[in-house]
Amino acid sequence: MAPASYEASIVIPAYNEAAGVERLLRMFSARGGTHRYLIVVVCNGCTDRTPDIARTFHGVVVEDLELPSKSNALNVGDEIAASVFPRLYLDADVVCDLEDIDVLVKVLDTNAPLAVSPDAVFLTSGCTWLVRSYFYGVTHMPGPSLHRRRHVSGRGLYGTNESGRGRFTHFPNVRNDDAFFDFMFGENERVVVSAAVAGVEVPNSAAKLIRGIARVDEGNRQLITWMAENRPDRLIMCQRTERPLGDRIGRYMKHWRNSPVVREFQGIETVRMIVGYIIVKVSAGVFRTWHRLKGSELSWR
Repeated sequence: MAPASYEASIVIPAYNEAAGVERLLRMFSARGGTHRYLIVVVCNGCTDRTPDIARTFHGVVVEDLELPSKSNALNVGDEIAASVFPRLYLDADVVCDLEDIDVLVKVLDTNAPLAVSPDAVFLTSGCTWLVRSYFYGVTHMPGPSLHRRRHVSGRGLYGTNESGRGRFTHFPNVRNDDAFFDFMFGENERVVVSAAVAGVEVPNSAAKLIRGIARVDEGNRQLITWMAENRPDRLIMCQRTERPLGDRIGRYMKHWRNSPVVREFQGIETVRMIVGYIIVKVSAGVFRTWHRLKGSELSWR
């Protein structure tokens, strides 16, 4: 099939994600997605069977890199996908269906720069109370829930069209690729598509979760520094606000009153979940500060 006949391209970076890659590619293959979409799996530094499993699926392009770098894998995937747009970037551990992909691709069918992501369901079944409490806070507390409605990061699946991809030349060597991508678009250019839903795998223990949050926070700190040095135009654009302070406070209070934590308040159980959320957030901050004082790096690998 010639590249021009594909409806979109999907880049899947994978580091030791044999189970996730097999699940995704089996879904695409069974539903005819490998014929409609150019699917590029970029294995980076894998020591398991991820590359071998990906190669068993007909029509899937597989690249096996020695360097364990997600940003490099995304850039290689971009080079292979070339001029096939719209383009989605999909983490191998995300749970989604072909209908979700179809919806995102359809929304991107415009000449205006646009960034999209699906709504997210955090898969917390079987997790400890602190893990469930944290993701309750992410989806119900005013600040985090507002952020989720306005930004396309944190879901493991995001995409853009050809005009939007022109906002940057390559993914920089930063930890939080989705946050970098999010910075490339203004508030009115990001669309969280509620008709598409992605299941996001989460750590099953509080210790793993706290470490993960600390890494993300440190990655955001690294990204802001990189943006200030390399893309101050986008940093200023995304941090600018035209509303006076009083108006912003009023809007936030309105959002608080209408937030899920207020609308779905269930007494002591809601309070218990909020307390758990706060415990995890504070613990992650302490953990990150401790590592910074020690001079040790919170690496992804």
